[in-house]
Amino acid sequence: MSSANPRGSPPAALAGRLVMALSHVADLVATEEAVEETTVEVLVLGVDLEDAEAGAAKAELGRWARILAQVRDNQRTAQVAVGALVLRGVPQASAQLAVDTVLQRTQSDVPASEICDTPIVSDVTELFLGELPADTPADATITVRGGPGRVLPGSDAITVTPQQFGPAPTPLTVRITPPTPPGLIWDRITLVSTSGERVVVDVAGRWVDSTNDECTPPPAPPRQSPSIATSESARELFVDPTDRTSYQSITAALAAAPPESRVTVRPGVYPEQVEISRPVSITGDGARDHVVIEAVDGAGIAIHCENTHVSHLTVRSVSRSPVIPAALIDIGRDPYCDIGAVWDSTEADLHWSLPAPMTSTLPNPTVSLLDCALIGRAAEGRYHEFCIEIRDQGRCVSLENCEFEIGGNGDLVVIGGAHAQLQACTLSAGRATDSLWVCRNSSASARASDIRSVRVERTSWLDLDDCLIEQLKAFISGRAALVDCLFTSIQGYSHALEVERGGLINMSNCSIEGYICGVDVGNGGSVHASNARFISNRLAGVRVSKGGAAELVDCLFTPQSPGVLEDKDTNMVSIRNCRTTKGRRVRSRIRH
Repeated sequence: MSSANPRGSPPAALAGRLVMALSHVADLVATEEAVEETTVEVLVLGVDLEDAEAGAAKAELGRWARILAQVRDNQRTAQVAVGALVLRGVPQASAQLAVDTVLQRTQSDVPASEICDTPIVSDVTELFLGELPADTPADATITVRGGPGRVLPGSDAITVTPQQFGPAPTPLTVRITPPTPPGLIWDRITLVSTSGERVVVDVAGRWVDSTNDECTPPPAPPRQSPSIATSESARELFVDPTDRTSYQSITAALAAAPPESRVTVRPGVYPEQVEISRPVSITGDGARDHVVIEAVDGAGIAIHCENTHVSHLTVRSVSRSPVIPAALIDIGRDPYCDIGAVWDSTEADLHWSLPAPMTSTLPNPTVSLLDCALIGRAAEGRYHEFCIEIRDQGRCVSLENCEFEIGGNGDLVVIGGAHAQLQACTLSAGRATDSLWVCRNSSASARASDIRSVRVERTSWLDLDDCLIEQLKAFISGRAALVDCLFTSIQGYSHALEVERGGLINMSNCSIEGYICGVDVGNGGSVHASNARFISNRLAGVRVSKGGAAELVDCLFTPQSPGVLEDKDTNMVSIRNCRTTKGRRVRSRIRH
């Protein structure tokens, strides 16, 4: 062991090679009381290690399992566990993903054996506060009776006093802390009885500050011919290793480029790590596969500033390790952060019946990528962790006509208050997890895009329009609005939509075809579907269990999608004007 390595901590190279096994360890910890040593040995066999390293690898995976087991047994240790995994050499995003996996599969701690004598009744089901001045808290009072039970605020922005209620009417004082920067908070308060009954009160309010501008990504700059003269304030620099009068590398051109410059890159392969620290445009000269940036041990492109545009090029992993703990394109100045959710709807009506596109009322730092290809796999068994990671609070990134191919842990991750807008993009599956992952008070919208698998969670927002999707998961107050989307099972997913732990999905005019179960909603999740079509889903078009809620309006079911399957006495299901293709009325089937 090298003397530079602290005693008891894993070498960075070993942790990097083991990180792909972390998702499997998380699955095992979430479903088993103890991870057996033989199971760990099998996982180690799947990693390319020397025989002398196998013992250290087994010990390290065992340590990771013990850290995650603490989360399973005590959910309050979640953030501490993330830090512990990072100290062991696990990348931040991978550590957060593993902890979230354990949290999502942990059953609710409400004892189901206790009997609720009185149903929960709230005098309001929606708490809309209207527009308020910036930095001014909002106060409201709701009256609840039933249970007895407790109050679960959706986020730290909401404070409720008292946090318990009983059969007699109980006034609850609600205070909402204004977001920073000002914008719209859309959250919920969940009332939970001792028997597991849940009633949700939606909370929304908009804090207005006229000094803020909307975050609207500008279009990429027009491509100019090299012969066109440009002004000094918008200089054009050329990169061409075959021409001595041009810069020999992209890095050299950026070092000489003044702000607002345009860097045109001639066809070729550029094995370098490009750091962008001032507002510039980088454009490949020709088709995107003619200009290739090769990323070896870190990010191919790291963007640390605003008003940056990248277009017409490919970033490709040439990793020599199983997983490089970095993204091919890393966008962000700040480390991972946890902030309050801030959204502003382009529609005045905030009800789920109008799933309007969402934009954030944040300052105007912008980045755009146009016609780029991101290839996360260097060879079988060697990957970059993500194709693109966006992690800045308030950062607004536009991606148009971009193609993602197999990041080690996902194609695109949006985290820490960032926002991504996708247009006509293609996201393959991450090797071990989801194509698009939106987490921690972030948001993403996609139009006319092909996305294999999507995951939205932790008070984040997702808006999809005219997209082809295989699977979408909404957990832990993750919310999604879907319009004109097609779900079809190609890789064998059992569910098109999986909604749990406060997840909320509103879908309109969507089709779900060829799954075992089209929609699986439970454990506090909610789904509203209107004008949806459920085609050839073998078990059921919609399955509701574990306290889930579903509202179906004007939906169509084929005979091969046998309607709605509902667990007995655990759910809230509303079916209005739903029929089969043979004209028969659809009803819920109770499973005992």
